[in-house]
Amino acid sequence: MHGNDPRPGTRALTDTAYASIGMRLELAQHDCCRVAFDISDASRDLTGTCSVGAIALAAESAASTGSGIACSETRRAFGVELDLAILHRPRAGRVTATAIPASSGTDTHVWTIDVTSDDGNRVATGRCLLTIVDA
Repeated sequence: MHGNDPRPGTRALTDTAYASIGMRLELAQHDCCRVAFDISDASRDLTGTCSVGAIALAAESAASTGSGIACSETRRAFGVELDLAILHRPRAGRVTATAIPASSGTDTHVWTIDVTSDDGNRVATGRCLLTIVDA
């Protein structure tokens, strides 16, 4: 599961923003999705801490991948709003974003996301609103 997105009609993960920070898809189900990356120079900002952008990329990716799997093969999910509170910015280690559905309607989904570091600290928490469209 680390190399390909399980949704039909999607590109290889190596051809997406995932690859820019070495993000891995660890769990992809209709009711839970988890992605992770190791903090590296590619995911650090000028202060040496994990960048907010990398954290947001992981959060949105977990929600949109899970939501896309929950859709039928003829529909696609796209994140349209991400509300994310950054609580801690680690300097090293692994960051994991886990998303679960809070609401799954016909045209919109809402997923809640928890982002944690490998030392057990909560890095961020939030929610993602996704629109569901025909493929």
